[in-house]
Formats: sequence, C-alpha cells, structure tokens
Amino acid sequence: RLGHPVIGLDLKLERAASFIEYHDLHVMQCDIENERFPFDDNRFGLILFTEVFEHLRINPIFTLRETNRVLKPGGILILTTPNLYSLGNIASFCLGNGLMMMTPYKEFEKLHTVGHMGHIREYSTREVTEFQDNTGFEVIDVK
Repeated sequence: RLGHPVIGLDLKLERAASFIEYHDLHVMQCDIENERFPFDDNRFGLILFTEVFEHLRINPIFTLRETNRVLKPGGILILTTPNLYSLGNIASFCLGNGLMMMTPYKEFEKLHTVGHMGHIREYSTREVTEFQDNTGFEVIDVK
C-alpha cells in the first residue's frame, strides 16, 4: 500500500490462500529449508524474517545463507524471534513447565492440526547472533 514491491515465500500457499487473495499479495511457494530461493543474487534491499526462525526444523543454516544470498550488499535483514530468556519463559521453567509456553508434544501435534510445526526451538540472543555471524551477516543491533 506504500508503493514498495513485496514478495513473500511460503511452504503451502493454500493455507493462506484467502488472505493472500484478499490483500492481493505476491507470495511464491518455496520450502525455505530445502530449496534455493527463487530469486537472483543480491535482489532485495530489505528482508523481513519475522517469527520464522524458531519454526525451522531441518536446516536454519541453509535458510540464512539463502537469505544472505538474495540480500543486496548493504541490505538489511530484520529477524525477530521469541526470546528464550523472557520473564515468562523463566517463570514457566521455575514452575516445572519447561522453557516454552507450549509443550513439545503440543508443538509436534500442530503437524496434524494446522499442517506445520509450532516452535521447534527458541533461541537466546547469543545463539541467534552466532547463526548470523556464521552465515555472512553483520549484526548491527539487537533488541
């Protein structure tokens, strides 16, 4: 709506078909953990990777390397993911419920109920930074 071209990737377009159509979005099908992204090198100046990292279950290194490949030199990746060490997670752990609010069983059960996994793993800031440092990114800011 602001005049910037936006392209999305999704594993199964049918899950959000009505949303995609309603908002007239350009979304391409791609298994971001196993398939080369369908874009030329250095294509994008900005990539939003919001609340995706914690869902990757096969190869987040491949996914970040592909993300870096299609990002222009000097481009920006904004990656957001839940904070493993949030106060809520710490309280959950202290109450004997584990570090994630959902149990591992409930996260895996989502394969059957919604067609994809829930959170595979939540990361600390240091762990996310390590992934980025080792896949070609320069971490500029962490919040």
